[in-house]
Amino acid sequence: MRFLLLSSVMLFSACVAAPQQPLETPQAKNPVNIILVMGDGLGPQQLGILSAFARVQPESDAGFRDLAANSVIGVHLPFSEDSVVNDSACSATQIGSGCSCLPQQVGVDSHGAPCPSFIEVAQKLGMKTGVVSDTRLTHATPASFSVHVENRGSEPEIAEKIAASGIDLLLSGGLSFFLPKDSAAALPADCAALKAPSVRADSNDLIRDFSTRGYSLVCSRRALRAASRLPLVGLFASNEMREAFSEGEGSEPTLEQMTASALELLDNPRGFALMVEAGQIDWAGHDNDVGWLLAEMRRADRMLRVINEFAERNPDTLVLVTGDHETGSFGFSYRKASEDETPNAKRNGAHLHFTDADDLRSVARARRSNRDTLREFFSLPSEKRSAETLARLASHASGHPFSIDEAKQFLACLDTTSKKPKVDSSRCPLGAFYPYEDLNPAVLLGRPASTRTSAVWGNGTHTSTPILVFARGPGADRFTGVQTSTELGARLIQSLPKP
Repeated sequence: MRFLLLSSVMLFSACVAAPQQPLETPQAKNPVNIILVMGDGLGPQQLGILSAFARVQPESDAGFRDLAANSVIGVHLPFSEDSVVNDSACSATQIGSGCSCLPQQVGVDSHGAPCPSFIEVAQKLGMKTGVVSDTRLTHATPASFSVHVENRGSEPEIAEKIAASGIDLLLSGGLSFFLPKDSAAALPADCAALKAPSVRADSNDLIRDFSTRGYSLVCSRRALRAASRLPLVGLFASNEMREAFSEGEGSEPTLEQMTASALELLDNPRGFALMVEAGQIDWAGHDNDVGWLLAEMRRADRMLRVINEFAERNPDTLVLVTGDHETGSFGFSYRKASEDETPNAKRNGAHLHFTDADDLRSVARARRSNRDTLREFFSLPSEKRSAETLARLASHASGHPFSIDEAKQFLACLDTTSKKPKVDSSRCPLGAFYPYEDLNPAVLLGRPASTRTSAVWGNGTHTSTPILVFARGPGADRFTGVQTSTELGARLIQSLPKP
């Protein structure tokens, strides 16, 4: 719990100090390299589940623990220009550029004017640049460091602009957004093996555009390991990359492997700027999936170990780790104990169950997300979609029994008349803070596991929770205190080498 205690102390100290301007101290010199790690949906609560699990498996938070021990810690407030709750696109834009924007905007300010990210500013300074994500290149966070569009949903347009961005290294999923609709693109064998269908409505061959600009294209872990030159684009999945439970299966590299390759390829005497996103923390939060959340936090921790090791070898590197917002209003709580539980005398005989090591072990037994479980269930022929089948799949996914009665209750809540199953709110209301109909079945499926493990969720969206900022290396002192996300972005730009 040392990390959690340190975080709490530093959070309190930061809130008391609350400087409104960057701290210009003798230590605030500019680094040669800058690495920004964005945990999508990464609030203090998400860090808390990893720290709590470390009491059961001590090395599970080694990356975050080492980061905290070698960092100064600040806080940023994830507000947009006109709201106290933000989305990933605007929040990433503000953190990356210092511009003030509105939710859904990508790399532009509230008036639609382009906002150069620290990646783009670094490009103009002659530094090498890179973007890595375990989602897809066209998704909100990686796009916000690469391009400028009004709407994060315009992913085909985002793909076109990424292909023209000139960023030296691009590693993620999303191959389908770069393929022409009506003709075959010239693909290396490992990319053709993905059998990715185009999702474009036009014949723009963005793979050809990459090639014309001198990029090498890789689509497998083996090809990434063999890559030795820049510029390089890696597109390892048709759409999003695998979730933490199955990362590294098949031909996909892990987030840890992509990060290690990025650091090796970008390292050079003139320095580099790199953004790495752990993006599926947010998806687990939207689904209120406690097992998936822990798995994603452990994936992020493995990636951080690679970055920490690089920072140790290269002390001229500034490392920033933060989140864009918190997702799900998550936490552990205590509950009324069941009849077969013996009250603990140390708690004055109160018949309450406080989350304990057994609960955490139960969370860690999860093998699969609820989202993926439902994907498999509804891909079955209708005659095989029984409560018995769902109970079997959900039990395997969560790592503890999911009863047939629970499966029947879940199925009774669904409206299956639409193209995609959704929760019938007249029978099983989730409330106003669960607006994503396509995600709500996974939310509902995860309720029994959350109750059993004393995990509580407040919503299926983002919150205004203040977000921790960890900074280590030259110029780290700039990032202490309470700051808005735009102030954080301005300090990040200030940290780049002077022309």
